[in-house]
Amino acid sequence: MLSKRKLPIKKNILIIGGNGFVGKYLCEVLKKKYNLYKISRSVKFDSFKCDITNYKKLNFLLSKLNIDFKFVINLSGQIENNKKKLEKNIIKGNLNLIKYFNSTNTKIIFLSSALVYKSSKNLQSEKTKPIPSTFYGRLKLKAEKLYKKNSKNFLIIRSGNIYDDYLIKKGFLKNIHDSIFKDKKLIINNASSNRPYIHILDFCNLFFKVINIPAKINKITINFCSENYTNQDVINLYEKVLNTKIILINLKLDNKRDPNIKLKTVISQKFFAYKNEHKLKNTLIKKFRNYEIKKI
Repeated sequence: MLSKRKLPIKKNILIIGGNGFVGKYLCEVLKKKYNLYKISRSVKFDSFKCDITNYKKLNFLLSKLNIDFKFVINLSGQIENNKKKLEKNIIKGNLNLIKYFNSTNTKIIFLSSALVYKSSKNLQSEKTKPIPSTFYGRLKLKAEKLYKKNSKNFLIIRSGNIYDDYLIKKGFLKNIHDSIFKDKKLIINNASSNRPYIHILDFCNLFFKVINIPAKINKITINFCSENYTNQDVINLYEKVLNTKIILINLKLDNKRDPNIKLKTVISQKFFAYKNEHKLKNTLIKKFRNYEIKKI
């Protein structure tokens, strides 16, 4: 008589900010192998409402859940207009997570940003000393230092600009899209500034590999990036694919306002020999293959 093979027990992951742009895609990838629990600042049918900047409320919720989490993924602290709220969310929120989970074996994965690096024409690896020139970059670096000083079990991910097949997420790509299809002038800080990019599916697939590395690999920082483009390069891609001309206003501001950042992915190559499958040019071709734009 054949015995039933026992299915592996799914491990648990807590995701902070799981209902955001990155979180929604990441949850689709992770749910195949893990039990997912999400915390959100607002009421959602599949999330627990909790403000992680309030340690008393965070402690109450997690104690009530009483779940052994393998990982905590903090995706919160994306760019907001309110600087005080942003600072509180990034600094106080991460400090509270460290405080609670330091007594457990849970590994916290903190989503930082490429903006922690200085403005430079050179490629910057994980070993490059971060010298941020923006408020957001300084906050992210401050949070990184909190982990390095206080946490015993963490990974830090410094990601470039994340985009999907729709190319209308807020930011530079959306601004280009609006300039073409809503007949708006494209205003940019500096056409020559470099920015790192990664497709959301490449981000999620690499993330999945990261959380499956051996537990002994700890306290490391990993750059997530597949391509580096200047703002002008991206504009040229759109113009070529759509056979149109974009009306551009180049403010030519200094690099403190629009840092020149190119990422080098040393760690992801070392541990995973990871190759990204999506290119921005191919994504543009796929999205706009049936579009016809009148020449300006």
